[in-house]
Amino acid sequence: MENPSQPCLAFNYRESDGTCQLLHGGSSQLVPAEGFQAFVQFLCLTDYPKMKNANESFEDWNGEHPAPQGAKVVFTCQKGFVDGPSTHTASCSCNTPDVWCTTFALGEEDGLCPP
Repeated sequence: MENPSQPCLAFNYRESDGTCQLLHGGSSQLVPAEGFQAFVQFLCLTDYPKMKNANESFEDWNGEHPAPQGAKVVFTCQKGFVDGPSTHTASCSCNTPDVWCTTFALGEEDGLCPP
């Protein structure tokens, strides 16, 4: 193992003999099928969308990457969001790996919280 302290984000498993191949370092490798099945963790490796002038807090994680499935960023705005809600969120998707689901339209986040 190159660095056993790195997280295992994916692995290959063969049920017939219990062989498990761990994939480290964010890389992937092709292996002959030979009965192996591939598994990946649902994580968000990319950074969450930022919102200008908003305060951020984290739920179900500490803000470090990778973010686990269901991790949430809660945005609050001292003057209130211009679109009405008291909070907005970005959540690491439970359905698609490395996708952040937001309560705001991406591309509009910088104008939602006035300075």
